[in-house]
Amino acid sequence: MVAIPITIGASVMPLVNMVDNVIVIKRLVAAGYSLKQANAMFGQLTGFAMAIINLPSVITIAMSMSLVPSISESYAIGNKVKARKDTQSAIKVTLLMVLPAAFGIAALAIPIMQLLYPKQPEMVGNLLLVLTPCVIFLGLMQTMNGILQGMGKPMVPVVALGVGMFFKIIISYTLTSVPSINVFGSALGTISAYFIAVLIELRYIKKSMKIKFSIKDFILRPLITVLTMFVVVKLSYGFLTNIVGSKLSTVVSIGIGAVIYGIVIILIGGISKEELLTIPKGDKIYKILKKFNLMR
Repeated sequence: MVAIPITIGASVMPLVNMVDNVIVIKRLVAAGYSLKQANAMFGQLTGFAMAIINLPSVITIAMSMSLVPSISESYAIGNKVKARKDTQSAIKVTLLMVLPAAFGIAALAIPIMQLLYPKQPEMVGNLLLVLTPCVIFLGLMQTMNGILQGMGKPMVPVVALGVGMFFKIIISYTLTSVPSINVFGSALGTISAYFIAVLIELRYIKKSMKIKFSIKDFILRPLITVLTMFVVVKLSYGFLTNIVGSKLSTVVSIGIGAVIYGIVIILIGGISKEELLTIPKGDKIYKILKKFNLMR
């Protein structure tokens, strides 16, 4: 029985795609678009925008899987203090990964699509921009799924996702048939599904574990870092475009953004050694930082 909720909890993206497959094209046709136009818009949503939005979740799914045995063990031996600490650390590290991904995509949404989908970069770029909150909510949801399964509460993610999908269906069905909103209605439905699921899971975790999240550590420091990165990326892209063109500027600006994010998060003390070591390749990053006396 446990395997069923775990499978459903890990099937967020396929479920969203399934709902979109059933609703989007029909509702676009109902809005007055031709079948050809509806199929083209649907392809832009699922084949390009959502494909990029789902990329960062590869890391958070891996983190989610690693959390299950750790938190399960803590609960089995009655060590709720360690379970609470692991949970706080996992959610914080998830935020430190998904926030720069979301803000980076937002900063370069149209340039990214000029690189990947030059036919209609503005349309798909704007769709990608609207969907960027999904990067944050999906990442948090995947991590919290692992936490809840480790707590022995695998049905909570199922219920949370079910409630979220209910709102997704209503919003997508209603808004996609509005000509001025069109396929963006499905995007708003997906955002609402992830957001509602995250709220339900977070509330349950906070209540069950009696966890408090520091505003400074979980909101202020990450926001300062990603906003700094966002501004630098926008400025660097604007400056470099006139010199080397849009495509190369996009790639270089992404690299600059990653470096700036890493520097700022370390300078303001936004990540500890223990948290860094939970990130893929974190041990190697830590050795480099220690070598340059950037981290103890």
